Order: sequence, then structure tokens, then C-alpha cells
Amino acid sequence: MIEVNATSPAVLLATCLAISAPAQHTEIRIAPERTNVEFGQPFHVTIERRWPADLVVSPWHDGMLEPLTVIGSDVTSARSTDSIDERRMLEVACFATGTITLPPITIVSARPDGSVVETASTEPLVFEVTTSIGEPRGEIEPPDAPATSSPLPAILVIALGLLVNFGAVIWVFRRRGDSPDQPNATETARAALVSADGTEADRVSTALRGFVEDSWALPSRAMSTDELAIHDSLRSRPNHAELLELLTICDRARFVGGSAPPDLIDRARTWLAAANRDGGAS
Repeated sequence: MIEVNATSPAVLLATCLAISAPAQHTEIRIAPERTNVEFGQPFHVTIERRWPADLVVSPWHDGMLEPLTVIGSDVTSARSTDSIDERRMLEVACFATGTITLPPITIVSARPDGSVVETASTEPLVFEVTTSIGEPRGEIEPPDAPATSSPLPAILVIALGLLVNFGAVIWVFRRRGDSPDQPNATETARAALVSADGTEADRVSTALRGFVEDSWALPSRAMSTDELAIHDSLRSRPNHAELLELLTICDRARFVGGSAPPDLIDRARTWLAAANRDGGAS
């Protein structure tokens, strides 16, 4: 007698999907030192990210860990033929009590032209935050008489106010431009885009970082893209995500290798025009 081993269509479909599904190469993992923490007391959280070496990953910024506050970090990375591994040891603290939830953290890897290839996310983390600060021991006796205040603090406050106002006046004049012949930040950035110095990625990076530093008072020329991304003053600006994406593409072309997308200069001009319309130019 012949036996027939029948396999259901559902099992066959699942098997085919398991064989044909591509491996997920973009990964992010989070490992807290502990989840029962003390209010304001530092503890460590480790973030590990991996992405394909031929792709660009979305920039990291410490604001992704809110409601935790980052107070220190140590970053290492290693590159192989196929992938890039990054490890962040972060010293953090929580300044709220009770049950605190850290939402999922998502990273995106994309081709140099900006098209998204993969995404990866962490699971939410729940922290229990307690405090050892108790009620005051005993009553605090009021003073017999008000303390005599020295006039020195008031003088210092007045002097500080005058100094701040003087600095504000100087800043306003610098933003308006003392000389009509001095180009503003937008004109300087546009000139950098068409200069003959360096590659397209070099010119775009120089132009955009110069615009941000001259217009928004952020020392972007001396900062990495990751460091620039964590500044609240930048994150409040319109189109800041497009700026960070353009700088990441430039970093990839300049430091990792490969060619910049053909529309990089046009995208930079479009971003500068939008930033100028939003009042970003000096």
C-alpha cells in the first residue's frame, strides 16, 4: 500500500516565506544597567546599532532617550566588509518619579540617494523611579529678624543686565550687517556650492554648516552631525530633518566612500531657499 504524506498549503506557504524572506541587517538593541532606579542617580544604558556598510543610517541624538536625561557618553564603532557596528555607553538619570516608559527607538538605513531600505526598533522599556528624599525632620524655626542684605548682589545684577543688553545690541548689528558690501549667510553658502574647492559633498557640507553657524549661532563647523542633531535650538527649526539628512549623506561620501547623489547640490539649494524664507538668514 502506498502512503501519501500530505502537507497543508499553509505550512508550504510559511516554509516558502521563511526561505525567501531577506535577513534584517539593520539592528538596534538597548540594554539598561537596571530598571529600578533612584531619582536623579546616574546609571548606564548601552545602545548597540548595526547597519549595512553600503547604506547610510539615520543620525543618533540623545533626545531619543527622553524621558531619560543623558549626562555622559562613550561611543565606539567598528567597520567590516559587510556592516558597521556602533556601541554607545550612555550615563543617564531620570528626574521624575513613578513608572516611566521609554518609547521604542527607531533607526532607518537608506541608500545614498535617500531611499529607505530598512528600519529597526527597540521594545519599550519601563522604569520604576523612587526617591529617598523624606519629609523634613522637625519644624524649621523662622528667623528672629530679616537678614540684612548686602547691596553687592543688586549691583552685580544691574551690571550683568547692562552687559547682556550691550551684547544683544552688538548681536543685532552683526545680524543686520554693518556694511552693505558684506554678504549675508545665504549668499556665502550659495557661493560655496559653486566654488571649485573639493568634491560636491565637501562643498555642500561647507555651505550648510557655514549657514547654520552664521545664521543660528551654532558652532556647526567644529561639530559632528550627531553632535549638531542633539541641540534643541536646531531641532526647533523648520526643515531640520532635511538638513541632518543632507549632512549625513555628505559625511558618508566624504569619510566612508562612494559618490554623492546627483541631486545633492539642488537639494542643498532648495533647503537654503526654504531656510531663508523662514527667517534663517542673517
